[in-house]
Amino acid sequence: MGQFIQLRELLVLNLALIEVPLWLTTLTDLRYVMLRGTDITKLPATISNLHRLELLRIENCQNPLSMLPESFRELRALRYLSFRDTYLRYLPIKHLPPSLTHLELSYSSLLAGVDYDELHSRFPKLRVCLNGVK
Repeated sequence: MGQFIQLRELLVLNLALIEVPLWLTTLTDLRYVMLRGTDITKLPATISNLHRLELLRIENCQNPLSMLPESFRELRALRYLSFRDTYLRYLPIKHLPPSLTHLELSYSSLLAGVDYDELHSRFPKLRVCLNGVK
């Protein structure tokens, strides 16, 4: 993966991946990652290696995303997080990075596992998009 070490954007579209490849978390210059139409059910703890990541879109996933690792909070540059059209089992607010300014949950399922009062308390300026919530 040496030739991709300075990669800034990565789009993984419509692949039957069941987990995030570990090599992805070694691409520490990534600013934008989209995982769309995959079978991913969890994020690895090493996702926190992407310390420059500003935008993460996990969208249209076929299987439920079980949980965010605690290390997710260490993504200090992350501003935009999208789970559009993805089933979330649980969204642990304490695992969200303090830098987050936009959370996209449109057309996502579950959301009963989201404590909106706590979300607003921890992130008073956070923009949350909930269009078409199932």
